[in-house]
Amino acid sequence: MKRNTLTTLGMLLSMTGAGMSFAADITVEILALPNTKGMVMVSLFDRAMGFPSAVSYGQQIAASRQVAGQPLRVVFTDVPAGRYAIAAFHDEDGNGKLTTNIMGIPTEVMDFSNKAKASFGSPSFDSAAIEVGAQGATVKLQLQ
Repeated sequence: MKRNTLTTLGMLLSMTGAGMSFAADITVEILALPNTKGMVMVSLFDRAMGFPSAVSYGQQIAASRQVAGQPLRVVFTDVPAGRYAIAAFHDEDGNGKLTTNIMGIPTEVMDFSNKAKASFGSPSFDSAAIEVGAQGATVKLQLQ
């Protein structure tokens, strides 16, 4: 009898969603760009290893889609709840990568989630990480 009660309880919990891994959307809003040339590259990272160069999930949007006063929006759909970091840059020259000068300093504007700042090199995953729950998240980036 006890075993049947536990089995029934387990079935009820699974039907109500208890213990399930939720998936939600992460919306990235890119605020005003300096111009409408090239593409905006947005990357979503689910781990520290490789951040921010080894892209886990990436999307691109034409900078020409920018409308004055309106942010560009990129949506990562059905993302499981967890910890994520976002990196974005304005690929003005359209070469598909972040352009740097001879010293390795980026010449194209970029930003990271959680307002993480790069001083010497890129910020850490931990400084850029955001928590995403069942309700999803909206991240605003100012590429500068």
